[in-house]
Amino acid sequence: MTARGWSLRGRLSRNVLLVAGAGWLAGLMLGVLVLDHEMQEVLDEGLRSEARLVLAVMEGRGSESLAHWQAVEGHEQDLLLRVLSAGGPAPPAPWPELTKDGLRNSGDWRVLRASSGSHVVEIGQSRDWRREELWEAGQGLFLLMLPVLLLLLPVIHLSLRNALRPAQAFAQAVAARPADDLAPFAADGLPAELSPLRAALNGYLGRLSQAVEAERQFAAHAAHELRTPVAAAKARLQPLKADPQLGADARAVDRQLDQLSGRLAQLLQLARAEAGLGLVGGRVDLLRILRLVIEELPAGHCPVLLDDGDIEEMWLDTDADALAILLRNLIGNACQHGTGPVRVRLSGDARLLVENPVTEGAAFRFARFDKAPLSEGSGLGLTIVDHLARQMGLPLVAQMQGGVAQVVLDLSARRADLRALR
Repeated sequence: MTARGWSLRGRLSRNVLLVAGAGWLAGLMLGVLVLDHEMQEVLDEGLRSEARLVLAVMEGRGSESLAHWQAVEGHEQDLLLRVLSAGGPAPPAPWPELTKDGLRNSGDWRVLRASSGSHVVEIGQSRDWRREELWEAGQGLFLLMLPVLLLLLPVIHLSLRNALRPAQAFAQAVAARPADDLAPFAADGLPAELSPLRAALNGYLGRLSQAVEAERQFAAHAAHELRTPVAAAKARLQPLKADPQLGADARAVDRQLDQLSGRLAQLLQLARAEAGLGLVGGRVDLLRILRLVIEELPAGHCPVLLDDGDIEEMWLDTDADALAILLRNLIGNACQHGTGPVRVRLSGDARLLVENPVTEGAAFRFARFDKAPLSEGSGLGLTIVDHLARQMGLPLVAQMQGGVAQVVLDLSARRADLRALR
């Protein structure tokens, strides 16, 4: 089970939300501090205005004093007022006796003392009440700003989805690219942040293309260099076959050279398959390749019965060499290890069936150099078939049923759409 990787969208959303939330809280705290400062100034100014008003009234009335302190109507015990005659006795109050005019904090009270020639006014306001009012204002500010923070959630999600859309489109383009297409990716619509990824991927595709081409050239040169001495040796053996004394040995050596030539050919085919031959593009008629492969089978191999389903042609988007090597090894393996004629049937849905009778205990061997103890084969035929089928994206199903070996090759994935060319 593959572990699920971390989400870039989730990480960005979380980080942006954390930064926005921290900024929001910092702004809220700063706003409360500013609000506290402004409220203190407004309330202090209110105390001064009330003190001036009371002094003016008292001076106009010529009243002696208010011999006690009292709560201002509507404020219960949060705002207290005391009016004294200058130099007269002071009744008790919740704050100590004051001797100088001005504002000061005294215990749980904010007290203002103001005086005129004949009267002294003291107004005290509860600091708990002020804190309560500040708390209520802070709550209101919090409730006003909270919807803005909550609105950030869908905004961040939508913004990141739109921002990551080019990355998703690029990933879909990579996934949709055929296996045989090693061309570099264009930078159309990609943001600058994805350019290094595109450049790295194009560099990898370039190196892969060079490696495939180098392997293909090596296989072609090696095939020529190895076949030439084997062909020369076979030619020198031809006169010796008629010699009464050396004929039997010459024919035995000739058979060995034939086996060596076949194994060399399969080794080279395997090298080409592993080099990515099945990834090469092209367009080829399946029936034409199929008939050529059957015609080129060595004489005396086994009868091959082709049922083409009255199909005149079937074009595939693949390399002709890759398809020919796959079919040659698939049909050749059936001929070499079967006990009867090989039947090849092509259906209209591009499914190719190859079947032949086999001995009891026969099995399909796809591993490299895996063969039966008495087999004269190289153990590479089905390995080459499996490599090329995987590279070309062709599902292959092999099964033994009632003494008959059956291989079904689904070629529909490579079927060419000829309507697009008309």
